[in-house]
Amino acid sequence: MAVRSEPKADAAAPTKLAIVDSDVHIHTPEGLKSVWGYIPKGWQERFDLKGIQVALSGSTKTMRYAHPTSATIRRDTISPRGGPGGSDPEFVREDYLDRWGISTAILNSLDPGSYGAALGNPDEATVICEAFNRYYIEHWLPVDNRYRYLMVVNPQDPQASAKEIRRAGKTKGIIGVFLPPNNILMGQRWFHPIYEVATELGLPIFVHVTGVDFVYQGAAVSAGGWPETYSERRISFSQIGEANVGSLVFSGVLERFPGLKFCFSEFGFTWALSLIWRMDDTWRTARRDTPWVKKPPSEYVRDRLRFTTQPVDEPANPKHLLQMIDMIGPEHLLFSTDYPHWDNDNPNRVLANLEPAVRDQIYSTNPAKFWNL
Repeated sequence: MAVRSEPKADAAAPTKLAIVDSDVHIHTPEGLKSVWGYIPKGWQERFDLKGIQVALSGSTKTMRYAHPTSATIRRDTISPRGGPGGSDPEFVREDYLDRWGISTAILNSLDPGSYGAALGNPDEATVICEAFNRYYIEHWLPVDNRYRYLMVVNPQDPQASAKEIRRAGKTKGIIGVFLPPNNILMGQRWFHPIYEVATELGLPIFVHVTGVDFVYQGAAVSAGGWPETYSERRISFSQIGEANVGSLVFSGVLERFPGLKFCFSEFGFTWALSLIWRMDDTWRTARRDTPWVKKPPSEYVRDRLRFTTQPVDEPANPKHLLQMIDMIGPEHLLFSTDYPHWDNDNPNRVLANLEPAVRDQIYSTNPAKFWNL
């Protein structure tokens, strides 16, 4: 890969690439209140009695892991009509899609993911996930044909989640299933009902942290102990991705569901290289442990798993990042920004030193193929 010599573009000179952003976060203006009309009356009464009809903006409800400047969502992404950044589909169209020349924005919402992973019990989480899905389908998808939505399901109840996928999975504009990670690794048979329906409908599985990871019982946990600060927690997210990739490969899920694809988002991607090497070595030397894994793990990853680019772990020497991408293979990567969060990547600055053909592959060709655009 050659380092590009031309200056990096900014918002005033948008890239000519057909940019598919595989991780754009959306919110509701008033959290759970915004989807209240999509919740059955009996459940409304239950939630009222519990006193939980409150705004939820995706932030972790604990002092320990609060952002140090309370700026998880960029303040400049707030719409003139109010609400948190990413809650106004028309403003996101203007502020992000049009400004940066985005051809497709893959939308996901961490708010219902938080309820599903830990904040609600199994029945509550199912009701809330469906309500958010109904809201976003009605309020976002009709606004711009560049929007695509990842419907969220409840990991605590796979049978109910499979029913929800059947209900909404064929809706125009839905291109995948957001399965929030919890403390059950994704290769375990617990999730088979979700995988069966997703395979049937041709919907990839999207895996992303939810904001309750490492915080609440039932959510995904970190290895080795409990982080003390926001910074420690943030750098530990890749552990969730690493554990679940290994689980999917060695459990045999990718053999059992040959049409199923997975996207791991906002875990970074450089960690995947050493994991793939170690999985291949373990598969060769301990094959009797997992005889149902019929080919080297690296082949399953190449064919079925993808990783979004944000956050890009940038070494001091830019050439080293190019070497890492070359080693892992650019075919594994899908461009993402994490808009509107504080650490989102600028579409015209990140990965700007890649060869044009490779950058086009990551920004456009790979995601178009993976998401069946």
